[in-house]
Amino acid sequence: MQYRIVWIVLMLASVLAFNYSPHIAWWRSSVATAFVLLFGYCAWRKQFRTTCGLQIGVKQSLSSVGIASVVTICSFLIVQRICVSENISIYRPSMTDWYHHFFQAINEEIVFGALPI
Repeated sequence: MQYRIVWIVLMLASVLAFNYSPHIAWWRSSVATAFVLLFGYCAWRKQFRTTCGLQIGVKQSLSSVGIASVVTICSFLIVQRICVSENISIYRPSMTDWYHHFFQAINEEIVFGALPI
């Protein structure tokens, strides 16, 4: 309890240090996720899941990923169709960019959701 502020500062520092550098090393955002979870657990122990907003069940997780996947695929297909019909080229991110942004979003949701508390 007495070191809670230290763990919170370490959690924030790990996000700032590892989360915002996709071109240096795309995998760093997943390392930041590991640190966020570790430092968050050290800061809040039993209240960790509640404080960080991680109280979500397996069914909700799977349905969220499914819906996000469908929306992403539909958006891609719509943009692709427009680009083909108008003869426009688009930048397509690589899988490493997707990987980085996935963990970057998770880190921001956990940290910036927990900080106001």
